[in-house]
Amino acid sequence: MYDGMTREELVRELERYKANLAAYREKEECFRAIFENSVVGIVILLPDGQISNANPALENMLGYSWDELKALKLWDITFPEDYGIDRELFLDVFEGRRQYYQIEKRYVCGNGALIWGMLTASVARDESGAPRFIVNMIEDISASKLAEEQLHYLNTHDSMTGLRNRAWFDEELGRLSLGLHLPTSIIIMDLDGLKQANDTLGHEAGDCLIIGAATILREASHGEDMAARIGGDEFGVLLPDTDEAAVLAILERIRECRVGFNVDRHELQVNFSIGTATAHTNEQLSGIWKEADERMYVEKALHKRLSAVK
Repeated sequence: MYDGMTREELVRELERYKANLAAYREKEECFRAIFENSVVGIVILLPDGQISNANPALENMLGYSWDELKALKLWDITFPEDYGIDRELFLDVFEGRRQYYQIEKRYVCGNGALIWGMLTASVARDESGAPRFIVNMIEDISASKLAEEQLHYLNTHDSMTGLRNRAWFDEELGRLSLGLHLPTSIIIMDLDGLKQANDTLGHEAGDCLIIGAATILREASHGEDMAARIGGDEFGVLLPDTDEAAVLAILERIRECRVGFNVDRHELQVNFSIGTATAHTNEQLSGIWKEADERMYVEKALHKRLSAVK
């Protein structure tokens, strides 16, 4: 390689080699410092997903020792429901269809707990372009995801009853109006005697009636989260893929739960008026709420007449 080179040329070549070696070592030391001291978890993966290296931040984040990690593959620390999309993007990077990808995904910790991570994955290739390894940088975003979930809960739930709120009800009804879950049914329920309870027993009594109605709805729906408080004393239940016969069975459960709830509550009996409607076509969906509401007011008027007779 060096045949025919003069002494001066050899010296210059040697100096160039030393400079390149020094630059390489500097980059290696810089990477090592970043790798070892980063607060972000870093894991080096071989093309088959085998963990080749991991920094202390990742060990602390997931609660694995290095001896445990080096025996695992990426899929062993990935929450199963997130495996599909991560695997697809991993192959895209590996096979050169994209340079990197970034996703939010869940990781399984050594103790079985889950954390949310913001993953940024990129590939390192050799001189021929073949992939050598995949670099995964993982930031723990569990706290922000929890805050996000709590904010979403507050935005979609009624603070007094814990049921869904009017905003969620409107949005969900709009989604159901696409007609993808026909037949779609709706129940509208209005408390009887709330104003009288507030006026004679105080607003705390009225609040107890509202909470009681919510408890009855929750019990009758077996925990399915489709009931909402849509007004001060008004509740609604959305029932996709539900016909009239199924609605009648649900109404029977509601009435049974109401009877059970009212046992020994002599002064604060929860009573309500109910209206229902079912749409079998897209055209019927637009008037489903109005139809159920009108039927509810017919029943409420009947209750008032019966109460006046007593």
